[in-house]
Amino acid sequence: MVSVSYLLFILTIICVKLLHDNQINISMTEHVDPLENAIAERVNGIIINEYEVDNLTEARALLKEIVKLYNEERPHMSLGMLTPELVYAESLKPKKVWKNHYK
Repeated sequence: MVSVSYLLFILTIICVKLLHDNQINISMTEHVDPLENAIAERVNGIIINEYEVDNLTEARALLKEIVKLYNEERPHMSLGMLTPELVYAESLKPKKVWKNHYK
């Protein structure tokens, strides 16, 4: 079995390539603080806590499933329990309910 850390590293490389291939800019944190990049940390948490992967092929397939789950199926507290896909598709402006830890 491959370590979770290694799989996260590989998934990160896959994500970066996917973003680059689709001309999407990458946002990185300035300070090594998970609060600065909550989406990436949330996806990492989903991978670590909810899935087991044995190889790179599974990891690639899993990443696609997780991104779909995160954007299309999983409601977000920060979006009033709506999905990002719904908020974007309907141009909704949900009330922001998260805390800002940098005030």
